[in-house]
Amino acid sequence: MTWSPRFQVAADATAVAMQAMVNDLDAISVDDLVTKAGQLLESDDPVFRAVVEFATQHELVRRQPEMLRNAGEVLRDRMILLMRPDPPDLDRVDIHG
Repeated sequence: MTWSPRFQVAADATAVAMQAMVNDLDAISVDDLVTKAGQLLESDDPVFRAVVEFATQHELVRRQPEMLRNAGEVLRDRMILLMRPDPPDLDRVDIHG
């Protein structure tokens, strides 16, 4: 079974987010994630943008454990939201208001 490139990057981003949350993240893991996202996704993909934003935050807060944990939580939460499928019949007003 092969996963979509978007799911692959989101899964790796979630793993990196968890490492950040427990303050066990190195710069190589972040660089590898950004490289993979750049190879597999378009630059306007929300998953790609979330990864790049996290990498920028990592540069700024990597020596501040509390801030790094917060950045990891933000990345994890964004990946959860971005990977959630749209509900069926999203355009139906009688179902979704």
